[in-house]
Amino acid sequence: MLAAGRSLHAAGYRVCMIAFGRPAAGHWSRFCEERLVLPSPVRDVAGFVRGLATIVERDRYAVLLPGGDAALRAISRHRSVLEPKVMLGMPSHEVVERAVDKIELVHAAAEAGIACPQTMVCSGPAEASAAAATLGFPVIVKPRQTVFEIDGCTRQLSSRIVWDEEQLAQLVQTLGDRCLVQQRKNGPIYSCSGVRADGRLLAFATSRYSRTYPVDGGPVAYAQTVEPPPELQRRVEAMLSLLGWQGIFEVELVHGVDGAFCVIDMNPRVFGSLSLVTNAGAPLTAI
Repeated sequence: MLAAGRSLHAAGYRVCMIAFGRPAAGHWSRFCEERLVLPSPVRDVAGFVRGLATIVERDRYAVLLPGGDAALRAISRHRSVLEPKVMLGMPSHEVVERAVDKIELVHAAAEAGIACPQTMVCSGPAEASAAAATLGFPVIVKPRQTVFEIDGCTRQLSSRIVWDEEQLAQLVQTLGDRCLVQQRKNGPIYSCSGVRADGRLLAFATSRYSRTYPVDGGPVAYAQTVEPPPELQRRVEAMLSLLGWQGIFEVELVHGVDGAFCVIDMNPRVFGSLSLVTNAGAPLTAI
């Protein structure tokens, strides 16, 4: 969101940053003209939405831009109280829910001609254990959605690499009714990002990760932009079309030793390496 604010300021917008506590990196930016704090959409969705409604009713804003899956889903679900006052630029709520569903991502990627690591959808520890035995450790374990409910409480968990049966059993118990157990693919990670609207790409960029942290599988720590490999842009665009997504996006893929790309994740929102793409000449938030 810090990168998003800088990009919007450079495009001539005045930027208000909303954080869920202090300190907040976005609030430290020289390009942030208004600094507000609201309840977290993970811990208090109702309070978050009420706060947003008050803000957009009080002042005139051009657009509201969510920074994470929890904010994205909360804003989408309660758009009726926000859209009369501020532009969201989102597809339908059904499409938003499909875009954050990792099972839907596997299906859309396959239909678009992009491989996925071998994936098994599991209900409970026993099925997850059987899947891991079939795929072989280490495996990647993912909640169906990064933000989900379990026992009436909202939780937010990202994908994890799991090395043994004991670690798997502990993790699966925290993931709700269904999770994905996925084969771990080795190879460099590529990020395809851009903006899609009205059925066409307005911008597209590709970067290659050189380092992640943690090293064995984590967010990007160092990357560089590269020319999109042949056919990759077309297939990513086809996948987005099948999902129905429009707006900012990032799709992460592993480039396997066999030369094939495998989709491993999608972020239908701003993302960690946004600053790199902006500096390379594709200011996605402004677009």
